[in-house]
Amino acid sequence: MPINNWWESDDSERYWMEITDRQDLGADLKAPQRDSRNKETWSYTLVSYAQPGDVVFHWHKHFAGEPALVGWSEVVGPLLEKPITWQAKGAAGRARRAPITGPGWLVPLQNYTEFATPLTRTALQDRRQQILDILADLEKRADGPVYAPFQNYGGKELRAQQGYLAKFPAALVPVLLGITHQTPDLAKAHKEPTPVPPNSGQGYISDAARRAAIEQYAVKLARDHYTRLGADQIEELGKPYDLRVILNDEERHVEVKGATGIVKRPRFDAASF
Repeated sequence: MPINNWWESDDSERYWMEITDRQDLGADLKAPQRDSRNKETWSYTLVSYAQPGDVVFHWHKHFAGEPALVGWSEVVGPLLEKPITWQAKGAAGRARRAPITGPGWLVPLQNYTEFATPLTRTALQDRRQQILDILADLEKRADGPVYAPFQNYGGKELRAQQGYLAKFPAALVPVLLGITHQTPDLAKAHKEPTPVPPNSGQGYISDAARRAAIEQYAVKLARDHYTRLGADQIEELGKPYDLRVILNDEERHVEVKGATGIVKRPRFDAASF
């Protein structure tokens, strides 16, 4: 489904919030590609936008005795598409129907770190107006949905968004980490790449898994790029070139190269022929 990717051009906007009651926090992000009514849902589709190096905060419904932000993890791998089995639940956590197996999104996580002091829903109310002001300002600038992590429930209290994954605005990070009275070293979760000397090219990445992740992510960026341009067909081949694209009734063969450098995120260079 179309997503208002308001954070695309801002490298500081690399935060997400998982809303869950799962027991294996930090194992990965995972969601079905369609809900129990076979419809695309933004809180599931957002999983496909998480990028290597991003930070995922975990909002858990029970770990702290009440709903709370309990820790964070780092995205370490590219998006995977795999079948998953899941079960739709009601508001009280009871299963609404039999388990469903279907196409799913999976994004690998590592380095799960618990907050020494969880940010509970009760504590969240102390800065309710400040948080609402930040979200209101973002909504004015985003020109569309912002997929906020919190909602103003009944106009009286903040609650986590209803859904699985939400976009966590960077402006909320210092506000909420202040409530927890700690500042996790998020810089360690997203190490800056070693700058490449001028005219040296991008260099060779010795870590095969990281190299593959960058290349796969670069292909995703290329697909998104041609989708925004209105491509009628995009076929991922890998060999002898990465993408076959039909755009404006013209067939293009696209070779994609992923790279890191002094930028914070992988980028892609696409040559069509």
